[in-house]
Amino acid sequence: MASYGTQAAAVFSNNCTVTVGGTDVFALGVGVRVEVGNDAITQSVIGTDNNMVGAGTYTGTITIDQLYSTEKDFISLTELTNGQYPETTIKLAMQDSATSPKTGTLTVYAYLNKHSFDAKENSFVRHSVSGIVTNQTDRVAEVVA
Repeated sequence: MASYGTQAAAVFSNNCTVTVGGTDVFALGVGVRVEVGNDAITQSVIGTDNNMVGAGTYTGTITIDQLYSTEKDFISLTELTNGQYPETTIKLAMQDSATSPKTGTLTVYAYLNKHSFDAKENSFVRHSVSGIVTNQTDRVAEVVA
């Protein structure tokens, strides 16, 4: 039986970057949450109290939080183009702290349709954007030479 969970293999958020739209790295990012998967379809059948369970459509949401900056914000990512939300590519690059670090990337495609500001006393202003995942995420793990 394999054992997993060494300290060096843990990915710490300080070793992550968030790239939005292919070129914009959000250095002030404070959080990314991606929740994706197939809906579970259940159907009762005659003669048993167990449901049949199948995979439905692939759905998901994404939320990105950052410290607000006047240099670049998320507002433009939620603007409509010809009445439609443009699809945005978001890439989360993660790296562990091993001697020979491994990196992994998670690429998410989404319609970013909501943004919010959170300003509290004696604190940085946070700006968030969220949306609907439009396609299956791409996950790549690779070794950095």
